[in-house]
Amino acid sequence: MPLINLIQEQRLAIKRDERSARTYFAVFAGAAGGAICVFGFLAFACETAKASESKLNATRQTIAPMMKAIEVNEQDESALKPRLETLGNAQTTTERWARILKHLSEQTPHESWLTAMRATSNDPSKPIVASFEGLATSQAPISEFLFRLENSTDLDNVQLKYTQEKELGAVKQTQFQIDAEVVHTSEAKPVEQKS
Repeated sequence: MPLINLIQEQRLAIKRDERSARTYFAVFAGAAGGAICVFGFLAFACETAKASESKLNATRQTIAPMMKAIEVNEQDESALKPRLETLGNAQTTTERWARILKHLSEQTPHESWLTAMRATSNDPSKPIVASFEGLATSQAPISEFLFRLENSTDLDNVQLKYTQEKELGAVKQTQFQIDAEVVHTSEAKPVEQKS
């Protein structure tokens, strides 16, 4: 009897070993299958990335002339930018003076005449001062002209500089000078940085 019991124990041990061997084999096969799947996914992703790279390189070669043209245009624009700014500033100044002259032609009273007009600027940080000199039959047209100049949107700080009686032949005339600042003609001072 003791021998029969030993055989059964041996058979149970063999079955236990076979079961654990099958389990280890299944775990190994699962791990190997997972590794193959991951390798396949990475290979597919690598091929996709290479295809995208070649497509992007082809696109880059196609648009290379356009990029070169854009770069040349940007260089030309940066070279012309100071000229364009100067031209824009000159156009703005010309339009301002055209408005001032139009205002003068429409708003000068009938009994007064302009004989001279000057523009002076000694300090770039201060606005340009326009001086209007002329003759009038009396003081009334001069004050009316002064009020009309104050209505101009392009002139500011309008001031009567002087009036003076003057005889021209048999007629007495009043000579006058009116000064006004032209708006938006002062340059901004550069900001000093404190150290």
